[in-house]
Amino acid sequence: LIKPNSDQDTTIGEILISDPIKPKTVLHISDGLIVKFAGGREFDASYATTPGILLASTDPVALDAMALDRFEKLCANPGTGIPPIPKIGNVPHIAGAVLVGAGNSDPTKIEIVNVK
Repeated sequence: LIKPNSDQDTTIGEILISDPIKPKTVLHISDGLIVKFAGGREFDASYATTPGILLASTDPVALDAMALDRFEKLCANPGTGIPPIPKIGNVPHIAGAVLVGAGNSDPTKIEIVNVK
């Protein structure tokens, strides 16, 4: 449930572990072919970058955490023009999802397999 001004928003996590969602979701996919980082609803290429990746996981929280980790690395690259984003531990929906047991965001417990 949403906790205003909280660093842990459990809403998404609660949805992920609820019936009928949890039994029916086996694979979660994140499209990182083109990433928009600002500029409102309309697409503007000056507010986008093209990592050209697809991410997939059986753990939706790990997927979000690793997608944010990759985006943070893009932001840290000088010259991209991408503004900094919060660290993974500071993203309320990820922290909340971990809190309710919807998945794991600890990078030391997430196996990454690159497929080409």
